[in-house]
Amino acid sequence: AAVVQDNILPTVSTISIVTKALDASGSVTLSVDDIHSGSADNCGVVSKTLSQSVFTCADVGSNTVTLTVQDASGNTATSTTEVVIQDSVLPSVIAEAVHTVALNSAGQGSVSVSDVHISSGDACGLTLSVSPSAFDCSDVGPVSVTLTATDSNGNVNTATTAVTVSDSIDPTV
Repeated sequence: AAVVQDNILPTVSTISIVTKALDASGSVTLSVDDIHSGSADNCGVVSKTLSQSVFTCADVGSNTVTLTVQDASGNTATSTTEVVIQDSVLPSVIAEAVHTVALNSAGQGSVSVSDVHISSGDACGLTLSVSPSAFDCSDVGPVSVTLTATDSNGNVNTATTAVTVSDSIDPTV
């Protein structure tokens, strides 16, 4: 009896570059259909698998993903795609509506992030800053202060609050 063997590899092709954006939770899923542009085999393709399908904040930038196609006889072929992961989700930031700063005897006062920050968040991590943060006698009254949230991928969002600078120290004669 004759033995028939399939030694012919399947053919596979992929899109050269695919861009995917992270969602608010900091993840995105890649499907075979996102990168697959065609495959064929004389005995039929039975599976298509990706080397990586889930991406997170740690994957922002360029990633090489391999698509492996297997036929019914176990023959495989691969093709790679550059998958660019982007983070375009702005961080959230909420500042206190009003904050008061009392100048000291030297006529100086300041606010820190913790003085005006109510809440903030970003799936990819963030840093907070406040500006302006230092005040003197020329600032007595209401001053607009900006709380800035910057995530690890450079996305920026701000919240503005009113800081009332007060000078309640009597002058000395």
